[in-house]
Amino acid sequence: MSRGFGLQQGAEAVLYTAPFLFQCEPTFQASTPSDADAAHAQPIIIKRRFPRAYRHRTLDKKLTRGRLASEARNLLKARKLGVKVPAVLRVDVDALCIYLERIPGDTLKEKLARQTKNDKEQVETTLKALGAACATLHQGNIVHGDLTPSNVMVTTTQESAPSVALIDFGLAQTSTLAEDKAVDLYVLERAINSTANDGDEAEPFGHVLAGYESRASKGLWNAVRTKLDEVRARGRKRTMVG
Repeated sequence: MSRGFGLQQGAEAVLYTAPFLFQCEPTFQASTPSDADAAHAQPIIIKRRFPRAYRHRTLDKKLTRGRLASEARNLLKARKLGVKVPAVLRVDVDALCIYLERIPGDTLKEKLARQTKNDKEQVETTLKALGAACATLHQGNIVHGDLTPSNVMVTTTQESAPSVALIDFGLAQTSTLAEDKAVDLYVLERAINSTANDGDEAEPFGHVLAGYESRASKGLWNAVRTKLDEVRARGRKRTMVG
Protein backbone atom coordinates (compact mmCIF):
# COMPACT_ATOMS: atom_id res chain seq x y z
CA MET A 1 0.00 0.00 0.00
CA SER A 2 1.19 3.51 -0.73
CA ARG A 3 1.89 5.96 2.02
CA GLY A 4 0.27 9.33 2.52
CA PHE A 5 1.44 12.72 1.41
CA GLY A 6 2.36 15.28 4.06
CA LEU A 7 -0.33 17.96 3.97
CA GLN A 8 0.19 20.19 6.98
CA GLN A 9 1.90 20.26 10.35
CA GLY A 10 0.37 22.11 13.28
CA ALA A 11 1.26 22.60 16.92
CA GLU A 12 -0.16 19.27 18.05
CA ALA A 13 -0.51 17.06 14.99
CA VAL A 14 0.61 16.21 11.48
CA LEU A 15 -1.93 15.91 8.67
CA TYR A 16 -1.56 13.51 5.77
CA THR A 17 -3.72 13.03 2.72
CA ALA A 18 -4.06 9.58 1.22
CA PRO A 19 -6.13 7.80 -1.45
CA PHE A 20 -7.16 4.96 0.88
CA LEU A 21 -6.71 3.64 4.41
CA PHE A 22 -3.26 2.45 5.35
CA GLN A 23 -0.98 2.01 8.34
CA CYS A 24 -0.19 5.43 9.74
CA GLU A 25 3.46 6.42 9.38
CA PRO A 26 5.27 8.96 11.59
CA THR A 27 7.08 10.68 8.69
CA PHE A 28 6.23 12.67 5.59
CA GLN A 29 7.75 10.07 3.27
CA ALA A 30 5.46 9.27 0.39
CA SER A 31 5.18 7.23 -2.76
CA THR A 32 2.89 7.94 -5.67
CA PRO A 33 -0.20 5.69 -5.75
CA SER A 34 -0.81 3.68 -8.90
CA ASP A 35 -3.55 4.69 -11.35
CA ALA A 36 -5.48 1.54 -10.44
CA ASP A 37 -5.38 2.41 -6.74
CA ALA A 38 -6.41 6.01 -7.34
CA ALA A 39 -9.33 5.03 -9.55
CA HIS A 40 -10.99 3.02 -6.76
CA ALA A 41 -9.98 5.17 -3.80
CA GLN A 42 -11.66 7.88 -1.79
CA PRO A 43 -9.46 10.72 -0.51
CA ILE A 44 -9.02 10.75 3.25
CA ILE A 45 -7.16 12.74 5.88
CA ILE A 46 -5.00 11.11 8.54
CA LYS A 47 -4.34 13.24 11.58
CA ARG A 48 -1.49 11.99 13.72
CA ARG A 49 -0.84 13.56 17.09
CA PHE A 50 2.82 13.51 18.03
CA PRO A 51 4.27 12.93 21.50
CA ARG A 52 5.39 15.77 23.76
CA ALA A 53 8.99 15.24 24.80
CA TYR A 54 8.71 17.52 27.83
CA ARG A 55 6.01 15.35 29.44
CA HIS A 56 6.43 12.03 31.19
CA ARG A 57 6.01 9.34 28.55
CA THR A 58 3.18 7.48 30.29
CA LEU A 59 1.30 10.67 31.15
CA ASP A 60 1.76 12.06 27.65
CA LYS A 61 0.36 8.92 26.03
CA LYS A 62 -2.64 8.96 28.37
CA LEU A 63 -3.40 12.63 27.69
CA THR A 64 -2.91 12.32 23.94
CA ARG A 65 -5.12 9.24 23.71
CA GLY A 66 -7.77 11.09 25.71
CA ARG A 67 -7.70 14.03 23.30
CA LEU A 68 -7.87 11.70 20.33
CA ALA A 69 -10.91 9.91 21.75
CA SER A 70 -12.56 13.22 22.64
CA GLU A 71 -12.09 14.55 19.11
CA ALA A 72 -13.63 11.42 17.62
CA ARG A 73 -16.59 11.51 20.04
CA ASN A 74 -17.34 15.17 19.32
CA LEU A 75 -17.15 14.62 15.57
CA LEU A 76 -19.57 11.70 15.82
CA LYS A 77 -21.93 13.68 18.04
CA ALA A 78 -21.81 16.71 15.73
CA ARG A 79 -22.61 14.51 12.75
CA LYS A 80 -25.53 12.98 14.64
CA LEU A 81 -26.83 16.49 15.38
CA GLY A 82 -26.86 17.20 11.65
CA VAL A 83 -23.75 19.37 11.40
CA LYS A 84 -21.65 18.61 8.34
CA VAL A 85 -18.26 17.40 9.60
CA PRO A 86 -15.71 14.86 8.33
CA ALA A 87 -16.82 11.27 8.86
CA VAL A 88 -14.65 9.36 11.33
CA LEU A 89 -13.38 6.31 9.45
CA ARG A 90 -11.01 4.85 12.00
CA VAL A 91 -9.29 5.68 15.29
CA ASP A 92 -5.91 4.09 16.05
CA VAL A 93 -5.09 4.91 19.67
CA ASP A 94 -1.76 3.06 19.54
CA ALA A 95 -0.49 5.08 16.57
CA LEU A 96 -2.28 8.21 17.89
CA CYS A 97 -4.07 8.59 14.55
CA ILE A 98 -7.58 9.48 13.49
CA TYR A 99 -8.66 8.72 9.92
CA LEU A 100 -11.17 11.18 8.48
CA GLU A 101 -13.17 11.85 5.35
CA ARG A 102 -11.61 14.60 3.26
CA ILE A 103 -14.11 17.40 2.66
CA PRO A 104 -13.83 18.89 -0.85
CA GLY A 105 -13.84 22.62 -1.50
CA ASP A 106 -12.02 25.70 -0.24
CA THR A 107 -11.64 27.05 3.25
CA LEU A 108 -13.80 30.01 4.20
CA LYS A 109 -10.58 31.96 4.70
CA GLU A 110 -9.71 31.45 1.04
CA LYS A 111 -13.24 32.36 -0.05
CA LEU A 112 -13.29 35.59 1.95
CA ALA A 113 -9.80 36.64 0.88
CA ARG A 114 -10.62 36.52 -2.83
CA GLN A 115 -14.26 37.57 -2.84
CA THR A 116 -15.46 40.36 -5.12
CA LYS A 117 -18.65 42.44 -5.20
CA ASN A 118 -20.16 39.84 -7.52
CA ASP A 119 -19.71 37.21 -4.80
CA LYS A 120 -21.57 39.21 -2.15
CA GLU A 121 -24.81 37.21 -2.24
CA GLN A 122 -23.02 33.86 -2.18
CA VAL A 123 -20.81 34.96 0.72
CA GLU A 124 -23.85 36.12 2.70
CA THR A 125 -25.53 32.74 2.14
CA THR A 126 -22.35 30.94 3.21
CA LEU A 127 -21.99 32.97 6.40
CA LYS A 128 -25.63 32.41 7.34
CA ALA A 129 -25.18 28.68 6.79
CA LEU A 130 -22.12 28.80 9.02
CA GLY A 131 -24.09 30.57 11.74
CA ALA A 132 -26.82 27.94 11.55
CA ALA A 133 -24.23 25.16 11.83
CA CYS A 134 -22.70 26.82 14.90
CA ALA A 135 -26.13 27.12 16.51
CA THR A 136 -26.84 23.43 15.92
CA LEU A 137 -23.47 22.54 17.43
CA HIS A 138 -24.07 24.74 20.49
CA GLN A 139 -27.64 23.51 20.85
CA GLY A 140 -26.10 20.06 21.29
CA ASN A 141 -23.66 21.50 23.88
CA ILE A 142 -20.55 21.10 21.76
CA VAL A 143 -18.06 23.97 21.73
CA HIS A 144 -15.65 23.82 18.79
CA GLY A 145 -12.78 25.61 20.53
CA ASP A 146 -11.06 26.87 17.38
CA LEU A 147 -13.74 28.39 15.16
CA THR A 148 -11.80 30.23 12.48
CA PRO A 149 -12.31 30.60 8.71
CA SER A 150 -9.45 28.12 8.23
CA ASN A 151 -11.53 25.44 9.96
CA VAL A 152 -14.59 25.93 7.78
CA MET A 153 -14.79 24.19 4.41
CA VAL A 154 -17.09 25.58 1.71
CA THR A 155 -18.28 23.44 -1.17
CA THR A 156 -20.09 25.16 -4.03
CA THR A 157 -21.92 23.76 -7.03
CA GLN A 158 -23.93 25.36 -9.81
CA GLU A 159 -27.01 23.38 -8.80
CA SER A 160 -27.22 24.25 -5.10
CA ALA A 161 -26.35 26.80 -2.43
CA PRO A 162 -22.89 26.69 -0.79
CA SER A 163 -22.43 23.84 1.67
CA VAL A 164 -20.53 24.49 4.91
CA ALA A 165 -18.57 21.91 6.89
CA LEU A 166 -16.70 22.36 10.18
CA ILE A 167 -13.32 20.66 10.54
CA ASP A 168 -10.56 20.23 13.15
CA PHE A 169 -12.31 19.31 16.40
CA GLY A 170 -9.02 18.85 18.23
CA LEU A 171 -9.95 21.47 20.84
CA ALA A 172 -13.68 20.71 20.96
CA GLN A 173 -15.35 20.04 24.28
CA THR A 174 -18.76 19.46 25.79
CA SER A 175 -20.15 22.50 27.60
CA THR A 176 -23.56 23.79 28.65
CA LEU A 177 -22.20 27.26 29.47
CA ALA A 178 -23.38 30.18 27.35
CA GLU A 179 -20.03 31.83 28.10
CA ASP A 180 -18.09 29.07 26.30
CA LYS A 181 -20.41 29.25 23.30
CA ALA A 182 -20.07 33.03 23.20
CA VAL A 183 -16.28 32.74 23.21
CA ASP A 184 -16.59 30.34 20.27
CA LEU A 185 -18.48 33.03 18.35
CA TYR A 186 -16.15 35.82 19.47
CA VAL A 187 -13.12 33.97 18.11
CA LEU A 188 -14.98 33.46 14.83
CA GLU A 189 -16.08 37.09 14.70
CA ARG A 190 -12.57 38.48 15.08
CA ALA A 191 -11.19 36.05 12.51
CA ILE A 192 -13.91 36.71 9.92
CA ASN A 193 -13.86 40.49 10.23
CA SER A 194 -10.08 40.52 9.86
CA THR A 195 -10.11 38.13 6.88
CA ALA A 196 -13.02 39.47 4.83
CA ASN A 197 -12.10 41.51 1.78
CA ASP A 198 -15.23 43.55 1.28
CA GLY A 199 -15.03 47.32 1.37
CA ASP A 200 -18.80 47.77 1.24
CA GLU A 201 -19.51 45.81 4.39
CA ALA A 202 -17.65 46.46 7.63
CA GLU A 203 -19.08 43.56 9.62
CA PRO A 204 -19.74 40.38 7.61
CA PHE A 205 -20.10 38.56 10.94
CA GLY A 206 -23.63 39.98 11.14
CA HIS A 207 -24.71 37.34 8.62
CA VAL A 208 -23.29 34.62 10.87
CA LEU A 209 -25.37 35.91 13.77
CA ALA A 210 -28.47 36.04 11.56
CA GLY A 211 -27.96 32.38 10.66
CA TYR A 212 -27.28 31.50 14.29
CA GLU A 213 -30.47 33.19 15.49
CA SER A 214 -32.55 31.48 12.81
CA ARG A 215 -31.47 28.02 14.00
CA ALA A 216 -30.99 28.45 17.76
CA SER A 217 -33.74 28.14 20.33
CA LYS A 218 -34.88 31.42 21.83
CA GLY A 219 -33.27 30.53 25.15
CA LEU A 220 -29.91 29.69 23.58
CA TRP A 221 -29.91 32.79 21.40
CA ASN A 222 -30.73 35.18 24.26
CA ALA A 223 -28.15 33.64 26.59
CA VAL A 224 -25.34 33.49 24.03
CA ARG A 225 -26.03 36.96 22.62
CA THR A 226 -25.87 38.48 26.12
CA LYS A 227 -22.61 36.69 26.89
CA LEU A 228 -21.18 37.63 23.49
CA ASP A 229 -21.67 41.31 24.31
CA GLU A 230 -19.84 40.76 27.62
CA VAL A 231 -16.97 38.91 25.93
CA ARG A 232 -16.67 41.67 23.34
CA ALA A 233 -16.49 44.29 26.09
CA ARG A 234 -13.71 42.38 27.85
CA GLY A 235 -11.87 42.02 24.55
CA ARG A 236 -12.04 45.76 23.86
CA LYS A 237 -10.83 46.51 27.38
CA ARG A 238 -7.82 44.22 26.98
CA THR A 239 -7.03 45.87 23.64
CA MET A 240 -7.15 49.36 25.18
CA VAL A 241 -5.03 48.37 28.19
CA GLY A 242 -2.59 46.42 26.04
